Amino acid sequence: MTRMSDEIIEKIINIYQALEGDVSFISSHWLTRNKDKVFNKENLLSFRQASGLSDGLDDRWVGRERQLLSDVLVDVPYDFVFNSCPIENIGNSKDVFRIEDRYISGNDLVHIHWCYTLAKQLDSNCNHFCEIGGGFGSLCRVLCSNIDVHSYTIVELPLSACLAAYYLSMSLDATVSLNGEEISKSNSSNRVINIYTAKNTSWLDHTYDVVINTRSMMEMNTETINYYFDAIHNTCRIGGYFLNINRYHKDSVGEDIEIAKFPYDKKWQTIESRPSFKQDWIHYLLVQRTQHNSDINHELSKLERLTKTYKKMTKIMLFRDKLPRSLQVFVTPVYAFFRKRF
Repeated sequence: MTRMSDEIIEKIINIYQALEGDVSFISSHWLTRNKDKVFNKENLLSFRQASGLSDGLDDRWVGRERQLLSDVLVDVPYDFVFNSCPIENIGNSKDVFRIEDRYISGNDLVHIHWCYTLAKQLDSNCNHFCEIGGGFGSLCRVLCSNIDVHSYTIVELPLSACLAAYYLSMSLDATVSLNGEEISKSNSSNRVINIYTAKNTSWLDHTYDVVINTRSMMEMNTETINYYFDAIHNTCRIGGYFLNINRYHKDSVGEDIEIAKFPYDKKWQTIESRPSFKQDWIHYLLVQRTQHNSDINHELSKLERLTKTYKKMTKIMLFRDKLPRSLQVFVTPVYAFFRKRF
């Protein structure tokens, strides 16, 4: 480990210790999953290992990674995939494999597919990004490896914000700051990564070309979702984009959270809407900000119908799993019928 790495880790641990008592925006889902995690140097260096600090933020496709790569390459050019892979195994994941001299994981591959799908839709003046709930920075790194990103803002809870500060400082050529404090500085790139904890409102003072939320609003309560949608409506420029990838339905915060009921105002035009790649319980919804009322309410109505079908599928699967294995075969065709409609 270099002296610079030691300095970065020391800064991040000091910031985390100062933030440790901050419970702003922390949902019951997050608290249950993360209350016993210990943030120290040893755990930070290996944060991507099973049950590590990134548990819950880092999809694991154990035993299925190479098939997933083959599936991704059907849609995504090899050069895009290769450029998206880090040179080092930051976080010491045990679930990575090699592509030439690069490392890749199942989590990376899903993000690569999302980013390629998004990149095809964006125009060349989309340079300023904001990700609400950016996890440890994986999606940010993939986008910055393939798009001319000038600034990328991440809004996260303290634990994830500190992981992102470490991961992106070690894997990207960019100047990275956490709540305004510089963590690492690039001497060769003008790209800036600004990471803020949710309580810090400095990110609200800027306008963004692209706003992103992936798989975290589904774990927020309604009050928090409303807060972030107000922010999105105020900070996404006219002509800018909002990418929303979340479950049709989830209830881990003590209430039903459904993507179809997210509080969009009427000034959004649907660009792409479909079940997410290899995760059909999640929806990929890309919309563009408009000056006038557009088609978003019509699209949300379609998502409500999909959500009803998804709930039926879930009930069938739960019922099937309670049956003896010899009887499960009779329920599977019913599930397949609903899945085909889905």
